[in-house]
Amino acid sequence: MKSQDQSPEKLPAPSVYKLFIMKIGLTEVIQIQENIKITTEISSIIYLNEFLKYKEAYERDGRSEMLIFTLIFLQIYIECFLHQNMRQIMGMEFEFKNPDLFKQWDSKEEEMYVGEKVSFFTKFFFSKEENVESLDLIKNSLREIGYIRNKIVHGYKLRRVVVNGTTEKSETLSLLSKESLREYLRSANTLGNAWNALLDAVAKKCKALRGVGSFKFDQFKIDR
Repeated sequence: MKSQDQSPEKLPAPSVYKLFIMKIGLTEVIQIQENIKITTEISSIIYLNEFLKYKEAYERDGRSEMLIFTLIFLQIYIECFLHQNMRQIMGMEFEFKNPDLFKQWDSKEEEMYVGEKVSFFTKFFFSKEENVESLDLIKNSLREIGYIRNKIVHGYKLRRVVVNGTTEKSETLSLLSKESLREYLRSANTLGNAWNALLDAVAKKCKALRGVGSFKFDQFKIDR
């Protein structure tokens, strides 16, 4: 019996798989620009320290020369205190949040005397219809505090004349006394109270400024 050759079964040709690889390139560019602004400003505290130094010297020896510088530095401190705090509040509230509004302040504030500047300052927070009672108190106190200082620095006579045993003082010199110092300190405290009240009202209008405690005026102790 003739054996039949058994040929292997023909298997189907293997399938050909083509692998397509898609390469996707992702490029991400991140640009970070830093704008760092550093501002330094001499604090009004240096004038407060000078005021306290001359005040202590006057209380120690009673010399008119010491009282002259006491009153000059009191007025300088008050004005610089107000200027500086208004400037800082305006910067914190508007410089980044509302640059155009800040420019209105920044372009004019150096041109104004302090009383005018306080009025300008309040316009950024209050409408014309709102009555800001503390504003007039601040302005009136500024005039009182500046009265003797203006006479001194503008060269008014600080003269004492003795005629037949009678002493006569010039008007400006007669304003230099312990009672006058107490009166000027009372005016400063009145201004401070009004300023602090204004700050409390301003704080309610602010969006960026979280607190006003660091801008408040510390009352002077008045010796009896």
